[in-house]
Amino acid sequence: MVDSFNHLSFGHLRPFVKRVLSFGKGVVIKGHCKFWIFQSFNGVVAVVSLLSFLLAMAYVYVILFPRFQPVIDKTYETPHFNSSPGPAPRRAPKRVKSTLKIDKLDDIRNEWIDSDILIFNSGHWWTPSKLFEMGCYFLVGRSLKIGMPITAAFERALHTWASWLNTTINANRTSVFFRTFESSHWSGRNRLSCKVTRQPSSRTGGRDRSPISDTIIKVVKAMAVPVTVLHVTPMGAFRSDAHVGTWSDNPSVPDCSHWCLPGVPDMWNEILLSNMLSRN
Repeated sequence: MVDSFNHLSFGHLRPFVKRVLSFGKGVVIKGHCKFWIFQSFNGVVAVVSLLSFLLAMAYVYVILFPRFQPVIDKTYETPHFNSSPGPAPRRAPKRVKSTLKIDKLDDIRNEWIDSDILIFNSGHWWTPSKLFEMGCYFLVGRSLKIGMPITAAFERALHTWASWLNTTINANRTSVFFRTFESSHWSGRNRLSCKVTRQPSSRTGGRDRSPISDTIIKVVKAMAVPVTVLHVTPMGAFRSDAHVGTWSDNPSVPDCSHWCLPGVPDMWNEILLSNMLSRN
């Protein structure tokens, strides 16, 4: 963060410095000294302001930064937040290529402990095209659950996540957020058609509700550890104009799942920031 701040901040200062120096007529050299002759008092003010800014920046980096511990902000957008897909069990049907353990969290969970802020989201990978059509089925213990619906498996996985959170996370230290399912705008019989509109839709077309979001809200309500739900599903339902569409690296493959930037995700950040500020 500091490196990017330095690059961006001082990159923007270059044109400013150039304008400041343009106030002077030229340089008068006397001996080994150089003196700027300014056409107006504004030039002097600008130089003093620049020097004050640089001194303030130096004070922040040298004095203030070492006194504060940085806030650890970890955002996890893993496809399933449970274990990564593993191999198919022995003697499994041929259509089973991999399995997803919904009763066990991924090893990355150890990195979540003692964070100041944890932000979770899920949903878009819990679809037949991302699971069953790719030969991925659910596993509980050693039992292969071929007939388990996706909605039931997602709820089982969420309970696994909630149980770990309740027994591991220190609620006095860690603030937990869960962003609900963000609406997509695929259409057509097989939901493979993507048409990005010029203006936001006047109707939601049923996209303001999602079984994934409903499950998240239900599971979170029963948790011991407080989790703030960032319910973004209804607000995104109207934004059929905000998706990437054909403006991606590969225009031949339209995209009605991801969003253009700046755009809808910026509002998610505003909602998150508002919640964080309200907690002081």
